Amino acid sequence: MRAAEPIVHRWDGGTSPSIAIVEAVSAATDTATTDLPPLFEAVDVDALDTLVKSRGKAGAERLTVSFTYAGVAVTVYSDGDIKLDGATSN
Repeated sequence: MRAAEPIVHRWDGGTSPSIAIVEAVSAATDTATTDLPPLFEAVDVDALDTLVKSRGKAGAERLTVSFTYAGVAVTVYSDGDIKLDGATSN
């Protein structure tokens, strides 16, 4: 079933943004994290984590990074939002 509206998850800074993205896509698509492709095939994970964490500090402008992962359009925001578009359940 196709998601009618974007799904928004939050990451709290306790984990890296890249781990939060994999977990969010896993939950949205009802797919085990181990069954998803490696995130590094879609985006430079180290660069993503560094950018998002550095821009997530108080007073920094909000940064957005968008890419496609496992067939899902992902937008991650430095303030902690992860928006998923086009997620479908298996």
